[in-house]
Amino acid sequence: MTKRWGAAALVVAVLTIIGLAQTSVGHAALRSSGLSASPPGYVALSFANLDQLPSQLYSQEALLNASFTLDNRSTTQHEFSWTIFDVQHGRTTRLAKGQAGAGYGTSTTVNQLVVTSCVGGQLTIVVQLAAPRESISFVATCWAGGVPP
Repeated sequence: MTKRWGAAALVVAVLTIIGLAQTSVGHAALRSSGLSASPPGYVALSFANLDQLPSQLYSQEALLNASFTLDNRSTTQHEFSWTIFDVQHGRTTRLAKGQAGAGYGTSTTVNQLVVTSCVGGQLTIVVQLAAPRESISFVATCWAGGVPP
């Protein structure tokens, strides 16, 4: 009978420890003891004016608003190197590049206009970060001669 009580007490103790480990105090204790690490940070990349991105382009020279937002969800400040390029007919052309900083837990918007040439087919505009290696893109249909068929 005492073996059963001892086993039951052990199960209750283990369940109590597991329950405490799920609380914020428990997480802090596990991190300070080296048994757990902080969750990894990340950056969310998005177009700043998603509803204004064109799906069709009618002129050969197009001025596009390629503004984007960096949402830094890490525990440190970061400096992000970025590039905007277009892809059309299998060719890639760099349109702009730069750097933007974002403090931990904050967002920053990069306001960037780009000029691209669009002469039929599809045009893909890509915003890419160097590190972490993240990218976003959108596709527009180009009408040759500026007139849809």
